[in-house]
Amino acid sequence: MKRQVFVDINVTGLNAYAGDRLVEIACVEVVGSRPTGRVFHHHFNPQWPVHETQAEAHGLTASFLEEKPLFADFLSQFVDFIYDAEIFCIDLEFSKRYIDSELERERNFYLHHYAGRLIDGQTIARKKFPGWRRDLYSLSRYLNTSIAPGSLRNALDRATLFAEIYTKLTVLPTVRKPKYLQDTEWGNAMVELCRNHQVVGKVLFDFFVEEKSTVSRGGIYRFQISDEKMDSIEAKWFRSRVIETVTLMFEERLRLGKTDAVGGEIIVSEKAASISWQSKKAVDALWSS
Repeated sequence: MKRQVFVDINVTGLNAYAGDRLVEIACVEVVGSRPTGRVFHHHFNPQWPVHETQAEAHGLTASFLEEKPLFADFLSQFVDFIYDAEIFCIDLEFSKRYIDSELERERNFYLHHYAGRLIDGQTIARKKFPGWRRDLYSLSRYLNTSIAPGSLRNALDRATLFAEIYTKLTVLPTVRKPKYLQDTEWGNAMVELCRNHQVVGKVLFDFFVEEKSTVSRGGIYRFQISDEKMDSIEAKWFRSRVIETVTLMFEERLRLGKTDAVGGEIIVSEKAASISWQSKKAVDALWSS
């Protein structure tokens, strides 16, 4: 079976062409969709200032890195680990830029000279989730993959997570976002909100995306999260975010002619949230009678 190696990095700054360098690299080997347990993970002294924003992002300070070895000291081990494997990076263009810089500095070679194949995680995710956010955090939410708090700062944790996510992506059907949700701040917020909680997500997607909304005898469109469902949602902001997002969705759908709902009522309590919109047809019938 073909070896797959999932690679992630941390760097001193965001401009490799200006001299920014690697401070951490992690490689996780996978064969037959299963991690083998083999990893290549090291921190390096970049001999270059670590930008404050990057130090805050990954937690690797100059004082911590100054005692670490140089990338050149582990170059042969790195090449042996990745040689002839399929290399996966969540953002191939970004990671390759820094790895190529290190390889060029020491051997005048580039990553593609050693890899059997280079694969971009963003390209895969774009095909599976067209119109959706494709960062590692969002993908893990979409695929219900657990993330330990603060773990995404560490390159090894990210590489391990991407290996797990990729296995799920390969068997996942394409999930298309309706056009009226694309490229809007609130639309993306709704998507992230739904993916954060499966129960709420199922209700919202059934109601808005799958067009399974119903109208009662009084012409009322109803969206409700029951007491039982709300019990599993601890944060009050989450409830308020549901209300805010659904309100925006209704307004947008009305603007686009995707619903005839007008007016409405919002009720929020400690353990329940419900939204009702009056059907325009029902209102018109009332006024004409």
